[in-house]
Amino acid sequence: MEDGGEKVRHLFNSYHEAVFKVDPLTLRNDDEIRRQQKKLEGVAAPLGESSENSQLLQKLLYENYTGYQANGKAVRVQSPVDQLLPLSESLVYNVEVTLREIVQKSIEHSLSKFPSLKQAVEAKVVSKIFDTKRDQTIQFIRQFLAMQKKSIDLVYAPVPTPREISLWEEYPMVEHSHLPMEKRKCHPCMTSKTMSHMKDLAKKLYPEPLLKEIETVSAHRTYVNYKELDEMKNIKKNVVRCFNVLKMNMCDTVPRCILHFFVTQLVDDLGSALEQENLVEFLQERKDIRDKRAICRKQSLALAEALPRTTNVLDKLLRMKQGTPVKAGK
Repeated sequence: MEDGGEKVRHLFNSYHEAVFKVDPLTLRNDDEIRRQQKKLEGVAAPLGESSENSQLLQKLLYENYTGYQANGKAVRVQSPVDQLLPLSESLVYNVEVTLREIVQKSIEHSLSKFPSLKQAVEAKVVSKIFDTKRDQTIQFIRQFLAMQKKSIDLVYAPVPTPREISLWEEYPMVEHSHLPMEKRKCHPCMTSKTMSHMKDLAKKLYPEPLLKEIETVSAHRTYVNYKELDEMKNIKKNVVRCFNVLKMNMCDTVPRCILHFFVTQLVDDLGSALEQENLVEFLQERKDIRDKRAICRKQSLALAEALPRTTNVLDKLLRMKQGTPVKAGK
């Protein structure tokens, strides 16, 4: 089971990495974002620093869009949020395969002498339970993903980018501001375990190519002034930040969901199903074991018949050796 647990943990880690790699700005150009913004002018809520409640962000995160490849060819791209579903479903299937192998080995070990019962348990109990748990898990994930599309007023603090963290590290403590750069020290909070975890998370959520996409201006797009350019960068940064919140929600909830349905409930449901199913009729041993048992039974009966006839053999042999006449019938 420990080996199986390691496999499941590896699958969870791989899932996290795959989710972090989903790029909400892939093949998306500034013109497409601007068109969406113009459609909502006068309707959308003001675009805040990280406003998840912005209708513009909802459109950019939750709706399919037309992307453009390097050669200018238009392609239809699935919404960033919907791209998370195939990754989650793949994780469910992979965990199911791993746990099936564990259960299968346990059945092989426990019921190897009862092939009929083994087949019945696999067909009537194990397959049925796993199919049910898989469907329940995927259904919950789909519902959870749909819930992520519901706008809320509560906005979580976004994870800062690696560049922002670097700027914080360069900013000295007040009492060291008069010292030369080589003698200045960072604030203690910048060397804490929390900040170390934040740095690691920032690298995963903001890979360098994604940061370049935020800063890069579409080649065919001309901006009137720097304000318009900064606004576009701000929109793209907010898209990434809000999507990062959704990514972390999925990375936290999907593994918990799988553990709940495929581990906690699976054990209980397997036990209940085994009690409910009438499997007595399948309690048959393997043919070679049955044949061996029949031979042993015949040998046992033969010995049982022979033993009464040999009860006085030893006594007769002793008398014959001593020359004592043996009475008839004794």
